[in-house]
Amino acid sequence: MITNLLLQLCRASLFKARYFLLITAKNVCAVALLLAAFVHPVAYAQQALQPIVLDAHTKRLNIDGASRYWVDDSGTASAEEVDARQRSVGIFKPRAGAERQNLNGKALWIRFDARIAAPNSHWFLELAQSSADDVSLHWRDANSQWVALHAGDIVPRTQWPVLDRFPMFQLGQERLASSVYYLRIAHARVPFSGPLHIYRDSELVAQREVDHFFLGAYFGLIILVSLVCLALARAMRDKSFLHYVLYVALIGIAQACFTGIAAQYVWPQATTWSDLSNFFFTSLAAAAFLWFVRSVIKPGVYSPTLDVCTLLLIAAQVVVTFVDLAFPSAIGFQINNAITMVMVLTVYTIVWHAWRHGDATARWLALGFLPVVLGIVPALLRNVGLVNTGFWTQYGALVGSAIEMPILLYALVLRSALRSEGRARAAGLPTQDPLTGLSNMRNLLRHIHGTMTRASRYRQQYSLVLVELTNHAWFTKEHGREMADRALVILATRLQLIARDVDTAGRIDENHFVLLIEGPCKPGYVAKVAAQIVASAHRPSDLLPVGASIKLRVTCALMPDPKALELGDDANAQLGWLVHSSESLEADPRKLVRTLNF
Repeated sequence: MITNLLLQLCRASLFKARYFLLITAKNVCAVALLLAAFVHPVAYAQQALQPIVLDAHTKRLNIDGASRYWVDDSGTASAEEVDARQRSVGIFKPRAGAERQNLNGKALWIRFDARIAAPNSHWFLELAQSSADDVSLHWRDANSQWVALHAGDIVPRTQWPVLDRFPMFQLGQERLASSVYYLRIAHARVPFSGPLHIYRDSELVAQREVDHFFLGAYFGLIILVSLVCLALARAMRDKSFLHYVLYVALIGIAQACFTGIAAQYVWPQATTWSDLSNFFFTSLAAAAFLWFVRSVIKPGVYSPTLDVCTLLLIAAQVVVTFVDLAFPSAIGFQINNAITMVMVLTVYTIVWHAWRHGDATARWLALGFLPVVLGIVPALLRNVGLVNTGFWTQYGALVGSAIEMPILLYALVLRSALRSEGRARAAGLPTQDPLTGLSNMRNLLRHIHGTMTRASRYRQQYSLVLVELTNHAWFTKEHGREMADRALVILATRLQLIARDVDTAGRIDENHFVLLIEGPCKPGYVAKVAAQIVASAHRPSDLLPVGASIKLRVTCALMPDPKALELGDDANAQLGWLVHSSESLEADPRKLVRTLNF
């Protein structure tokens, strides 16, 4: 009896367990069917590829948002395998735009459907990134056979389907009404985010004409600036122009590599060099830029530590560049990128030191460096994956350097002129007055002695004109020493403009000048020159205080004076006689020009 009871309990338990399992299975199926009802339409909607219609109204079209993508982690899948996986499980995802992808050892597949509604036109797919390593376009022809076209740095430019700066492919070559295309992209070291465009043939020709015009103007500007700097380096004997030529030449070559011009026209067969030259010349241009800044500003004058750091940065950039050339790697590229960022900060640190210490050209140098620094920043941000590839990442440095070149050339010319003026002043100290630039007393006496000798030989007269700045003390008292010196410089400049090439103007003391007029001289001519000197003093000047003017007293004498024959050929005695005679004349404020012996 107990046994029968146990058997009944077991049967009841088994029945309940089977019922529970059956109910659970039904619930799971129901949930699965419910999820499938929602998930499958969504997944299907994601896999549905909206066709890109190329009709008569289409000229240029960005297809980033109308395409799908999938990343092949192995990097080995073929177009047939990718298409089969897409048909079976749907592996492609929608693209929001030119999304950044790190493709080291991987391959990016982009799928899109292009329907040609204008059969009489030709259409071209462009990947707007000249440095892409491996790019190939795949589709099925009318016989369902796979067709592949290849481009990128691993393929010689002469073997590209369309010879251009960027990877480009012609669509619809079999003239099919609709085709599903697969674009495969493999790219190392730099995150990939190149935009995709489809061009009508006429629009593509027009776009390339504009590109070639501006690129030709840019490289023409580089050649012109380089030739001008070479000429200025020879004329002004300033090595800074040679350093600038090196920098301009390297940045020009770097831009030729970066824009694809060099690979298209200079080395179309060199596949490895096309891939490496972009990074190589860009890094060398950055090192040359910092070297040029150091040669112009000379940071060692302000901070020896900063100068040593600058040299170490330049050396590190060059070493890393050549190591990366021999052993290309993602780590080497990122180190190079980091050094370039530090260089940008170092440049403005050097300029700030020069500006703070009163460098006259620091403002122009800072203004000139600003465009190229701002142009480099987008490319650096793209290299670390913070921004997508676009116009400013590809052409920012080009536009910045084009703006920079004339500004820096002007700054260099200004700097060289100031240095030349300083050297000329230093060389003229034995013969020139440091403040006014006129002859000093010693040089003036030498000229007077030579004039006396010639006058005695040819029996002719010459003239000495004494010019006194009578309100020099007033300028000093009312406006300070600086304004008084400014009045002296203005008077000296105007006196120099009145003097002929054969005449000599000199400063003999604090506020007295002498004009030596070579013979033969007539009284009328000497009086005319004296009147011109007085008239020039009354011309207003923006350099003087408002309402202030230069006041003069002019004394003229024809030499040698018959009444002062005892002076003989002593130039110093004649000059002293002129000053003494001028001081002994009766002061008359109404008479600004006085004569001693005519």
